[in-house]
Amino acid sequence: MSSQNRTGGIVGLCVVLAALSAVCVGCADRPARSRQAGEPEISAIDISAPFSDKNIYTVCEGDTLYSIARDVYGQTERWQLLFYANRDLIDTPEDLAPGMKIYVPSKDTTLTYEHTVAEGDTLSKLALKFYSDRSKAGIIADYNNLKDPDYITPGQRLTIPILR
Repeated sequence: MSSQNRTGGIVGLCVVLAALSAVCVGCADRPARSRQAGEPEISAIDISAPFSDKNIYTVCEGDTLYSIARDVYGQTERWQLLFYANRDLIDTPEDLAPGMKIYVPSKDTTLTYEHTVAEGDTLSKLALKFYSDRSKAGIIADYNNLKDPDYITPGQRLTIPILR
């Protein structure tokens, strides 16, 4: 590796570390739960976000999807909206980490999640996975205009509406 490549890599690493330090310092300096209901935290550091600043929330120590949903939407039940809006960042709700920047959809947003049917999937299993309630399988069937809700095939793409 050339000296120039090493220097560029070190400079890039320093820039990333400086940005992470600024995020951590920002969380440490603000009091816990000082946000106004309905107003997500805004980060001046994240210039790469494809959304407006009002839709970006910087996660602080102790935040959970439930607490963020309560603070932003006034309803803890809307944690799933946050979860599925950020599936590219987190695989489970427990993956939320201080300093992470997440997308916070507006209160009137209807989100959907695209799911590719796997071997063994049924609508009731998907309803259990996405809604924690097998009896809501009809919501998925209706949303996807399935003529026979008992018949889905591996590889089929379903749109799962995220409930409010």
